[in-house]
Amino acid sequence: VVAFFDIIHLLWSAVVEMVITIVLLYKEVRYTIFASIGVVAVMFFISGLISPFQGKNQKASMKASDKRMKIINELVREIKSVKLYGWEEYFIKKISEARDEQLMYARLFFSWVTLFATIVNMITPFVVFVTLAVYGVVAPADAPLDSRRIFTTITLINMLQSPLGQLSNSMSAIVT
Repeated sequence: VVAFFDIIHLLWSAVVEMVITIVLLYKEVRYTIFASIGVVAVMFFISGLISPFQGKNQKASMKASDKRMKIINELVREIKSVKLYGWEEYFIKKISEARDEQLMYARLFFSWVTLFATIVNMITPFVVFVTLAVYGVVAPADAPLDSRRIFTTITLINMLQSPLGQLSNSMSAIVT
């Protein structure tokens, strides 16, 4: 129950922080903020496409791990019979096959995790690039793209990382 109130507090404070930062960002780069919102939406969509593959491979890895542990438990339980009848090679082969299957799924899972982390870590640089590139193209004559505007925009976009993370974590915690 206490964790629920922590999550709710993080949720509303993240929303307030995001609204304030977006308003300041809008004052700085006007309508080009919608380009950055579009980039974030596309990146989250791509991340959403990757997540099912990640979960599927994790489940397969767990099944392979369970299979290997069952074989090992069988070996330990029946060690006298195994030694008596010389079935060591058979069990070594079965355990090795199960281990190879488990490792294959673990590699796939961590490949998807790496791809997901790469996409998530690319969001901020892409947002900065797209926002500044679009603003540079459509900048009005009275508000050109200068170093003050560039550094302020980068700072504001970086300030959005923390509340976006809090929002994501809060939503995940509420759903689960």
